[in-house]
Amino acid sequence: MPTLDRTSRGRRCSHVQPAANLAKMVYIRVRLNGTRRRCLLDTGSEASLIPANMVKGCRILPTNQKISAANGTDIPLLGYTTVPARIGKQRIEVMGFVTEHIDVPYLGIDFLTDYDAKWDFRKREVTIAGVSHPLLSRGCSQAWIRRIVLSDDVTIPPMSQMTVGTKVIFGSPSSERQLHDQRA
Repeated sequence: MPTLDRTSRGRRCSHVQPAANLAKMVYIRVRLNGTRRRCLLDTGSEASLIPANMVKGCRILPTNQKISAANGTDIPLLGYTTVPARIGKQRIEVMGFVTEHIDVPYLGIDFLTDYDAKWDFRKREVTIAGVSHPLLSRGCSQAWIRRIVLSDDVTIPPMSQMTVGTKVIFGSPSSERQLHDQRA
């Protein structure tokens, strides 16, 4: 729904949408390995990334590839795989690296190039293999929860600091409740 904004002359304009809202419309609805998800279209990523919990039944092949986040942090990889997918009625395959460190699939420039993607910012749609699909925002239902836990038991002496191995756990509010119920 368009937002209302006032121009410098005080007239109302119904066609203006804040740039912040448009910038968030970078997701596309995909049925990935049988599960309906919003996938992030990421032109800044050289490779597609698939959450480990979405590759059940797929063969994960080993890799020596190293991937870093935009901030330079290494993203540990479990390997790579090809996952069956559908965008609307289109049957496709998504080849990507598998990691436990994301909760949403990232369709990188490799995917966008392979499927001849064309992004129409004005229409808020992306064309993949000749078929147009609406762009979406992340949505409220996909709230992010992150928890950092130690990989091993560590004793840190008083008045000191130490680098310790950790693991980041991602999840939704429902998975957080499940984790809490399991511990109770």
